[in-house]
Amino acid sequence: MAAPGDPKVQGAKSADGPFTAGDLEIDISHNRRLYVKVTSTEDSPEPWTLHEGMCCAAAEGHYDISWFKGDEDISHDVQTSGHEFTLKPDKPRRFLIRVKPQVNDPHKACLWPEVDQGAPPVDGVHFALKHLRACAEL
Repeated sequence: MAAPGDPKVQGAKSADGPFTAGDLEIDISHNRRLYVKVTSTEDSPEPWTLHEGMCCAAAEGHYDISWFKGDEDISHDVQTSGHEFTLKPDKPRRFLIRVKPQVNDPHKACLWPEVDQGAPPVDGVHFALKHLRACAEL
């Protein structure tokens, strides 16, 4: 749950939205592009770090996931130590996630963006890959 001052983290199935919080079920029978929008709730710029959250162990190796900020591939940072960025008031940050199934019938999984400042992370949206229950089991 977001605390006062935490940004809003929302996701969408298309670049034009609609952007929402909560669980979004994603048909993963083919390559997909998913979109994340992080919006400040503060009056001044704040540093944040973006990380990838994902479960379930049964889906290990079933998906190739790449993260982008514009044309820049930030996957390594997001999936390891985190991608640092500054969030300014009235200027949401947008990120693209490319999800490619690596097997014919990938296992269900839950993928989500987390942002933090070294304290408990804020997640806001969960992408349920293949089945909505993938995220309900968290």
